[in-house]
Amino acid sequence: MRVGLVLLVATCVGLLTVAAAGCGGGTTTVTVTGDTTGGGSASAEELQEQVENELEAEEAAENGEGQAADGDCEEKGIDGPERKEGTCFAEGTKWVVADMHSPLKLETLEARLTGLQERKTISSEFESTTANGVFVTFDLTITNLTHAPQEFEEAQAVLFVDESVYTQDFEVQNGSEERSFLWEEGPIQPQEPFEGTVTFDIPRKIAKKITAEGNLDIANFGAEYYEPEAFFEEEEIGTIRTYQ
Repeated sequence: MRVGLVLLVATCVGLLTVAAAGCGGGTTTVTVTGDTTGGGSASAEELQEQVENELEAEEAAENGEGQAADGDCEEKGIDGPERKEGTCFAEGTKWVVADMHSPLKLETLEARLTGLQERKTISSEFESTTANGVFVTFDLTITNLTHAPQEFEEAQAVLFVDESVYTQDFEVQNGSEERSFLWEEGPIQPQEPFEGTVTFDIPRKIAKKITAEGNLDIANFGAEYYEPEAFFEEEEIGTIRTYQ
């Protein structure tokens, strides 16, 4: 198991107002100190720095960073030979790690891995798709923990194996793999378990390593994929170990 992908987390910049909107959409009240009666008044740069520091502190508290030191995944035995389940922090990101047969609970969803299969070709009634390497399909049950309907998007799940990250195969997910979340196209209602699949086309020699060292990484609802070769722009990532 490994944690600590290079992730980009959105930050608030350029704020000079005393009542500033935070990244999460709420309002952060910043108390500006200093002599404002004469030559000792704070400069615009100093005020901006103070506002940004206040916002960063609040964001860290909301993310639980004040409760666990960054880089504590190995110390907790989560990223190590002990292979413990739990929550830890690495490179400023909160990681929630679950074993293969355990539920993975994030802020907005709960995910359960219910099946795993490899196929060279996936066929439906109307079409057939052959992998460049081999298709690896994960069966998932996703429960919506929010209070509004949500859709499980393609960019919410990636496969990490052999020190590489693989994205889903859109062609097969949108075509012959009719059990995929893309095929389902329906919103997941609050508290409703919803079954679907995610499929990856990976080299056969790499596929053999999935049940020995792989991870299926899942992001919260609303996470956006930054660009094809980058990772999730999200501050909480879930990891399901794909090995016993």
